[in-house]
Amino acid sequence: MTQIKTARLMRGLPQTELAARMGISPQALSKYESGERNLGPKLLPIAARELDVSEAYLSSCAQQLPVYDYNTGGTWMGAIMREEQIPAYGVLYLVDIDELGLWISVIIAGGIQFTLSDWQGEQVMTAEQIADPPQGHWVDWRGMDAIMFRGLPCVLL
Repeated sequence: MTQIKTARLMRGLPQTELAARMGISPQALSKYESGERNLGPKLLPIAARELDVSEAYLSSCAQQLPVYDYNTGGTWMGAIMREEQIPAYGVLYLVDIDELGLWISVIIAGGIQFTLSDWQGEQVMTAEQIADPPQGHWVDWRGMDAIMFRGLPCVLL
């Protein structure tokens, strides 16, 4: 699946709606989503804005973030779809782990990785949603429940 289709599905947008927002036909969008055509310099920033992901992600140039899976003890590499700085705390990443066919929310704060306990569930898209995640709760790299302090996940070491 191409990045534009992944991002559209993540946002729950019908193909016709995204095409209208981009000012193109659904048939043209279908060609971009199938990889038959590439987004050019004119459409790339529009698509990135409408999907709230980085241009680097849509053009397959996104940085990779290693995400530790506490259930299996393995590490998955995922393309960073978007990142949001959380002042005086850390960064919220939305990561596309293509190998698993999912995208997940990852917080890195003070060198510690936090994820939602349910990787398959609905993910947090913005920093405003951190304190009240749509599904589950935050856990640290060990799979231990994070303590919420001032609306942000923390650990006691």
